[in-house]
Amino acid sequence: LVKEFKVRKPKPSAPIKDDQLPFSMPNGWCWLHLEDCGIFMGGGTPSKGKPEYWDGEIHWVSPKDMKVQFLSDSIDHVSEVAIENSSAKLIPVGALLMVVRGMILLHSFPVAKTTRDVTINQDMKALICALPEVSDYLLKILIAEKGRVLGLVERSSHGTCRLNTDSLIELVIACPPLEEQKRIVAKVDQLMALCDELEARQQKQQQGR
Repeated sequence: LVKEFKVRKPKPSAPIKDDQLPFSMPNGWCWLHLEDCGIFMGGGTPSKGKPEYWDGEIHWVSPKDMKVQFLSDSIDHVSEVAIENSSAKLIPVGALLMVVRGMILLHSFPVAKTTRDVTINQDMKALICALPEVSDYLLKILIAEKGRVLGLVERSSHGTCRLNTDSLIELVIACPPLEEQKRIVAKVDQLMALCDELEARQQKQQQGR
C-alpha cells in the first residue's frame, strides 16, 4: 500500500525523525508526510473589476464556506473565463481543502472534502489525493490533528495567522492498510452520528421544559 499511496516526486521527502512521531506505530501501519499522499495546489482571486469573471457556475471557495466536512456549494461563483485568465485553478471532486491563512487559525483548522469541481482563493490549499479512496481517512485524520496543525501556525507582527506550506506538507501522519482505513472511517461516522442523536435528544428535552 505504501508504494501505491505515495506520489512519485522528482525530489524524495525528507526522512521522518523519531521526534516527529506522536505515538507508537501499530503493526502493519506506516508513517508518511502529508505531501506523500498527493499533490498540493493553491488558489487565487480573479479580478473583481471584471464582472464577466463572476457570473459563472464554478464554485469559488473561500474560508467563509468552510463550515462543513463535505463541500458541495459556495457563496461565490466564477466563470471558465476567470479560470483561464487568473491564478485560480480548477480543483477536482474528492480533493481535501484546507484554510492556511486567516484569524480563524487562532482556534480552528477548517478542512473539507469536495463533492464537485471547485476553485479556491489564495487563503487555502487543496490536496489532490494520489488514491481517491484514502481521502475520507485523510479528512478524518486532519480534523483529528487540529491541535498539532495549529501548533504550526505562524503569527505576523500585525496579527495575521498563517500556516506555512512547508510545515503543512511535512506533517507526519499514521497510515494504516486501506481496509483498516475504511473501518476507522466507518466507526468514526457511527460514533459521530450517535453524538448528534444524543445532542438532538438533549435539545428536545430542554425545549420541553
